[in-house]
Amino acid sequence: MDAAQPFNILVVCTGNVCRSPLAERWLQHRFDILAPGRTRVASAGTHALVGEPVAGPIAAIGLAEGVTFDGFAARQLEPQSIRAADLVLTAGREHLAEVLRAEPAALKRTFLIRELARILGDASFGAERRGVAEWRPGWKQAITRASAFRRAPSRDDEVTDPFRRGHAAYEAMASQLLPALDALQVYGERLV
Repeated sequence: MDAAQPFNILVVCTGNVCRSPLAERWLQHRFDILAPGRTRVASAGTHALVGEPVAGPIAAIGLAEGVTFDGFAARQLEPQSIRAADLVLTAGREHLAEVLRAEPAALKRTFLIRELARILGDASFGAERRGVAEWRPGWKQAITRASAFRRAPSRDDEVTDPFRRGHAAYEAMASQLLPALDALQVYGERLV
């Protein structure tokens, strides 16, 4: 029964108009190619600009990456969203702390985005090819194993917030976030 359920990912940042919606739509698009219908990705903000669309530069970055933000509206992080997620990815350490304050039981399935990418990208971590039918169990096993590889959250694992900071800040954010998302995609490819 577990294998038939979609793998639920929640991505968290501050306003839910930059980093987390880009990661949400990017992961949904790429994982739908790898394992159609097997992943459900959502995003939320710890201080969301509720109802707002993504920031203009994020829409442009998304378009360049092949994703759109049709129907997107920022939403506030809620404990039930955390509980429903098999994996919670956060942009920064403050978001990780907020998630764990709201839902302490989420510790072993909550990571900084770049932290998880680093762990899964380590050659010693490995992946067991399971096929599309076992997509969710494969990811859940990886998350359980990854929690044993963690170290104290580091600034190096954060994705900087570009909101209202100009073009260079958005480019810097993309240079941190997109390679991490690529690493998650590569790991997914190893599962199927």
